[in-house]
Amino acid sequence: MGQSEKIFIDLLRSLTRVEPRTFPWLINKFGADDIPIKNVFSALNGDLQGLAGKKEMKLRPDAFLPDLNCLIEFDEVQHFTSQREIALSLYPDGLSFGYERDSYISLCKRYGTIAAKKGAAGYRRPTAEFPFVGGRHFQRAFFDTLRDILPLRNGLSPTIRIPEFEMLNKGALMEKISRLVRT
Repeated sequence: MGQSEKIFIDLLRSLTRVEPRTFPWLINKFGADDIPIKNVFSALNGDLQGLAGKKEMKLRPDAFLPDLNCLIEFDEVQHFTSQREIALSLYPDGLSFGYERDSYISLCKRYGTIAAKKGAAGYRRPTAEFPFVGGRHFQRAFFDTLRDILPLRNGLSPTIRIPEFEMLNKGALMEKISRLVRT
């Protein structure tokens, strides 16, 4: 957990109940009949054999807000890649969001180059399901997709996403979170 994320989670805790939680259905794999997720995976040039060979693992959300029955994700700059833009553009019609999808797409366009260079080489390494240079960026976009779509299918409210750029104005961020918690 980075320093900004820690500050964000502490801010959340000052406003509402926050639980660290995993879910049995929030995993790094998907079923063959799951067309929307498969479409995103394919568009990201995912390797189905590589994915099949991976151990099934639970994806840990940044936090679960029991009073709102939703996940909340704090998205640092590395989440705003061209790969994430591709994924967001392929979400099925009628999907509910706990964030402004068009705003996220704009942030991907704006910060994509910076995001692609963010962090150590590990941020760009190949992964089993994305076995090429930059694979980790593709994997992150795929995991974000799973964190957006799977909660809705499993009785949770839409995942709330907060971009790290909103930490620049803590007062406005506090007000935004307070509004969310009051609704």
